[in-house]
Amino acid sequence: MTHPEGLDFDELRADISLNYPHIAREQIEHDLRSVLEQLSQKELIAEVKGSNAANDAEVRALDLSHAISHFFISTLLTVRFLGLAALFQLFCFDLTQALGGFRFVHQTVKQWPVTKNQMPNATQSLSAALNHAARYYPKTVLCVQRSAALTCLLRSSGVQAETVIACRKVPFKGHAWVEVSGEVINENPKVQAFYNSVLTRC
Repeated sequence: MTHPEGLDFDELRADISLNYPHIAREQIEHDLRSVLEQLSQKELIAEVKGSNAANDAEVRALDLSHAISHFFISTLLTVRFLGLAALFQLFCFDLTQALGGFRFVHQTVKQWPVTKNQMPNATQSLSAALNHAARYYPKTVLCVQRSAALTCLLRSSGVQAETVIACRKVPFKGHAWVEVSGEVINENPKVQAFYNSVLTRC
C-alpha cells in the first residue's frame, strides 16, 4: 500500500520513527496500520495493482472525464452559476473516487490547469458557493472531496490554488485543505501547524 507519492509502509514507518525516536517501533506500526486501514476503507488511499491494459483504460477514462468536467465547469462559471458549478464539481469528484479511488482524485487535481480568465473575488465567491453546495449535497462531503472541488473551481477561475494533504504523526491523523500562495482558504489557518507533516500537494 502506498501514499500519493509512492511511499510504502516501511518508508512511512521509518520516517515517523526518525522524527519520534522515543516512541516504540511496535506502537508506531500498530498506529500506522490502523490509520492506513481507516484511510483505505474510506478510499482515500489504495494499493497500486492491475495490468498495464487496465491502467491504460483507466487513463483514457480519466482523460475523458477531465474533458467533460472542464467543459461544464467553464460554462457554468462563465454564466456565473457558481452554486451549480460547485454541486457539479462535488459530484464529479464523488464519481471519480467511486470509479478509481484516491489515486484518480489526486491525478485529476494535479492535472487540472489554471485558466487565464480571472473571476473577480473568485476565492471568496467560490468558497461560499462550495460551502452552500456541500450543505445540500446528498452525501457527507469529506475534506479530500471538498478540497479537490474547491481547488479545481478556483483554477477554472484563474486562481493558482492547490490541495494540501497532510498528517499529524502523533496521534496519527490526516486532513486536506486548499491553499493559495501559502494561505489557507476556507479553513482554519491553524491546520498548517496541527497537521505539520505534508504528504502531498497537488
